[in-house]
Amino acid sequence: MKTTKILVVIVLVILTGSYFTYQGYDFIRGPIINIYIPENGSSFEDPVIDIEGEARNISFLYLNDNQIFTTPEGFFSEKLILLPGYNIITIRAIDKFNRQVEKDIHLILK
Repeated sequence: MKTTKILVVIVLVILTGSYFTYQGYDFIRGPIINIYIPENGSSFEDPVIDIEGEARNISFLYLNDNQIFTTPEGFFSEKLILLPGYNIITIRAIDKFNRQVEKDIHLILK
């Protein structure tokens, strides 16, 4: 009987710890940015482009230091005008713990 109680307590502790680890994993990882369009290194002839992607675990999102917003699911879509020649686009995300991540996209306007 005593062994059964100890076993039940151990199983409950393991399940509780696993649950909190699973739920907190995204917060532990910090902000995440995925850029879907355009591909890094792409060339364009039209100066107006769309930038699309997804950001998770964020409080703030910036495109070239201008704040942009996501859908409730975390997707973003913005139009941007490229300058002639080589362009570096920076997307920066900040989470509620002030952790930051940046991604650069290198694009060419012909």
